[in-house]
Amino acid sequence: MADFTNEELLAWLDETLPLERSSALELHARQSPEIRERLESLRQSRDQGGLTLGEIWRRHRIGCFSRDVLARHLRGETGSGLSEQIQFHLETIECVWCRATIESMNETDLTRTTRVFQTSLGGLKT
Repeated sequence: MADFTNEELLAWLDETLPLERSSALELHARQSPEIRERLESLRQSRDQGGLTLGEIWRRHRIGCFSRDVLARHLRGETGSGLSEQIQFHLETIECVWCRATIESMNETDLTRTTRVFQTSLGGLKT
């Protein structure tokens, strides 16, 4: 029997739980009335304004990076401090939203963005 914290249950409700853990929770919820009751209780509490600061950050994805910043990171155009922060967000926090954004970017998108930037750079005068 798997143990799930309330934070994991809330993350599952918000579709931000890492895929492996999310799959385990979904399977467990199908078989456990207790987990379904906890999920419903947490959903009601959250919807009635019972949010913690961490839940607000997760729900509104305050710590997430824009598509532009993630693209610059993939092209190696961010400084070491920002790159470390992005890596932490992706690997330690395991943000499913930012991971999905990165996975949706392909080499063509990155190359096109670089080309546009380089061609418009010459037009800028200081």
